Amino acid sequence: MLNTRFSEVASSSGVSSSNVIDPSHNSFAQGFISAEFGFVPVEPPLLLLPPEIAKLDEIAAALPLWVREKNIEAFRTVEGTLDFPALQTKLATLNDKALARVNVILSALMHAYGYLCQLAGQASEADRDLPKLFSLWEEAYSRAGRGAMPILTINDSALNNWKYKDKNMPHTLDNMLDIRNLDVLVPVFESYEELVSTVGFVVLEAYFAKAIVPMQILIAAISAGDVSTASAQLDELLQVLQEFKKAFLKLFNLQKGSDNYIDLEVWSGTFIKFNRRAYSKEANLSGFDIPMMHLIENVFSYVDYDTDLHHDFQEKFTMLPSNHAAFIKAVRQANVRKWIEGSNSVLLKHKFNMLYEAYVGKHGFLGVHRNIAANLAIVGAEVRSESNMGFKISADLGAMLDASRQKRRLDDVQNNVVFTIKGIEKISEDGASGDTYAVTLLFAGDHGRDQMAKLFLPGTTLEVPIKNSAEAVKTALGKLNKDPNMEVDLSQNSSWNAALRRWNIEAKSLTLKVLLQYADLTHCDSPVFDVTSIQPAPVRTYSVSGVTDSGVRLLVKRQVYANGARGQGSHYLTDESQIGQQFVCGILPPVRFALPNPSSKPILLFANGNGVSPYLYFLDKLAIEKSVAPITLVLFTRDMDLQWLEMNLQSALKNLNLTVHFVQTGQVKKIHKLTSGATTEIAYSNEARQQILQENVMAVSQLETEYFIYVCGGTLFSKSILEKLEALLGKEEISRLISANNVVYEAFSFTDPALESEAMAAKKTFTSEEINQHGTKDSCWVKANRRVYDITAFLNLHPGGSDLFTSKALANRDISELYKLVHAASPAAQSWLNSYYIGEQVDPAVSALLTEEQARSFRAAHPGLSTPTSAQQLCPFAALFKPVSASAVVDQLVMSSNRSTIDSEESKEDAGFKASV
Repeated sequence: MLNTRFSEVASSSGVSSSNVIDPSHNSFAQGFISAEFGFVPVEPPLLLLPPEIAKLDEIAAALPLWVREKNIEAFRTVEGTLDFPALQTKLATLNDKALARVNVILSALMHAYGYLCQLAGQASEADRDLPKLFSLWEEAYSRAGRGAMPILTINDSALNNWKYKDKNMPHTLDNMLDIRNLDVLVPVFESYEELVSTVGFVVLEAYFAKAIVPMQILIAAISAGDVSTASAQLDELLQVLQEFKKAFLKLFNLQKGSDNYIDLEVWSGTFIKFNRRAYSKEANLSGFDIPMMHLIENVFSYVDYDTDLHHDFQEKFTMLPSNHAAFIKAVRQANVRKWIEGSNSVLLKHKFNMLYEAYVGKHGFLGVHRNIAANLAIVGAEVRSESNMGFKISADLGAMLDASRQKRRLDDVQNNVVFTIKGIEKISEDGASGDTYAVTLLFAGDHGRDQMAKLFLPGTTLEVPIKNSAEAVKTALGKLNKDPNMEVDLSQNSSWNAALRRWNIEAKSLTLKVLLQYADLTHCDSPVFDVTSIQPAPVRTYSVSGVTDSGVRLLVKRQVYANGARGQGSHYLTDESQIGQQFVCGILPPVRFALPNPSSKPILLFANGNGVSPYLYFLDKLAIEKSVAPITLVLFTRDMDLQWLEMNLQSALKNLNLTVHFVQTGQVKKIHKLTSGATTEIAYSNEARQQILQENVMAVSQLETEYFIYVCGGTLFSKSILEKLEALLGKEEISRLISANNVVYEAFSFTDPALESEAMAAKKTFTSEEINQHGTKDSCWVKANRRVYDITAFLNLHPGGSDLFTSKALANRDISELYKLVHAASPAAQSWLNSYYIGEQVDPAVSALLTEEQARSFRAAHPGLSTPTSAQQLCPFAALFKPVSASAVVDQLVMSSNRSTIDSEESKEDAGFKASV
């Protein structure tokens, strides 16, 4: 029935795809596509060729040696000795599986020849240098139906180039999901990097096979106008995409000690170089050759956009086998995005938006992909080529992905994700730093709790745009001393255009009074700012702490800082005058705090203050799933109400094997142990705090070889926990756990402003020569925008591994471009970096004339000021720059943009906790 419905939809779209997913009609030439295996062949590839053509097997076995020895002559010897007439005769009679193996061997062989010629600096063209081999390759390629010019494609290098290590292993999807079961059939380098890169594509395709049937049903639902069925399939696709992203992170792992560790220097020096064009008419081989990427892209209608990424996909699309192309064309013709945007279902649009973020968002697949590319940009610097045939790995890829994401922004979809503030409940008091509230948001539309629970997974966060109060606007106008009714032209300001779309405002200009309602008012603290330089207020992100019958709950600290400043986001969400007000809200799928897989393994949770927020829903979902895992939550907080906590954990304490250690660190210092049966008070002391930490870490690590640890809190708290984990478990074990994603941590606030100010006051200066002397694991310094950081203690904790920072390819210890590419404006990343700050780079060159780039940056930030001519003249304006290059003043002001922030007093408590452990 599914095949028939899909065929009808495809045919009505002008696509010939009769029985396209029926395995009995699949072939090497057409491309394998099935409900069970997706785009992976329905049978394992052939290991050996028939005796009459077995000479090619001998060539395949010798290929890695020829490549290692750069033996170009061996290829020319093959050209002169093979019996080509006999081979060509046999080629015409080969069955489908043998033809696939011949094509894999010839594609690898011919591409390797061009690759070695490039390494030797020799110009090469296959049809000219090796005409007989080329003719054989061309004939095999033609029988595959792939086009006029034979080239190396993903189907040759991966989908038809794998085998089971145990040839007797049953061919099932489960067996394909573990790379340890697979090997490369025709290797070129015989390195682990090649294994992961080649077989990794096969494993990813296997993970994505589960998307084939939901995609069929979705297309049929679109044809029938069935919103309910379409909605259910979006749930399925979101789950597939999230599992796929996790698999990608696991496979392409840069952390030593992991099962799939990739040595970046080996990877970039071999496999990545091999993926360059070997001949002028070839295209670079890349992950965008794989059919599942085309399928995902067409769900989001990439054909609608003129981007470099889109053109890359179009070029690669011509290389796909006919079955793959037919299926993808049917998805394109169905136009999932357009149909959903035209529907009246807010729920459907919300789900599509979550699917979009899981793919294109900075924490989605393309965001993860960009991080991998960024690491290659540094360590694989030697890959770059001046030739237009070269495969360039640099920040260009990050820019390309960003441009593609911007083009795909679903503003009209996002603008339908509307919430209303329904209720605000004070759950604790700490007048000095602000009280804590539970805020309930009502989701637009009539949806029950079950539907909401499917939408909001543990770890889901809300992006909340903040509107300033009338009082704050009045204060800002007083500082600016400008006419509140003056018109400010925003027509050319992309930042403001995007921000106003979040509020459903389409005006091209606003009066200053109205503009300030949506502005980042910290820009008004200095009178030297022209009004056109005021930026829109950044959105705040908050973890979903629970799901109600028709909405979600957030845990929000109404922030009051030591200098009297108020948190914009927290005061907006906890202002009772906002009850009943609607606002547009972005929904981000889980970044890290997703449920562990399997959920039956021991789990240890550490939280500080409002860092407990994601865990509340986390535990609620585990209780619903009836997890039997031993779970321990250790919560440090100044002021949270124990009764409120017990009430919210009631279901979890009743239905889970859960123990909670509740440690109050404010004026009243207490330790309580909560279990399903009782609440026990423990005598408070720093030693008791330390013992709780140590006993729980050692207990969970001794239960089983696989366990999960989660850490969420302020930067100082998270650092102290991670350092203690490393001390207790050892560097190798903590690296192993992090690389396997079994240790998950997140910091939701900047370093305490008071401590940051002290660090700034006591800062030292270093020359480039001094900084460059610290490039080892024993002493690792880096610099970003002339600020210097000692990240030695962070090397084993960094998810991307330590090699990135100790590589000689990291020129002058400067991570500025890498940081910008990977972390962009991430408050959490900036918080971690600030915590390792040790001083400034000062060289004689500091008094030199500004570069044009520096001058442009200054003019963009300060359009009303004269551009300085030297870096020395620039120094007085340092405090006016963005946080990436600003002083502690700006760091303090940006704090309010972060996830449910903790107060500065709590940060000081963090520092005391760090000292005690």
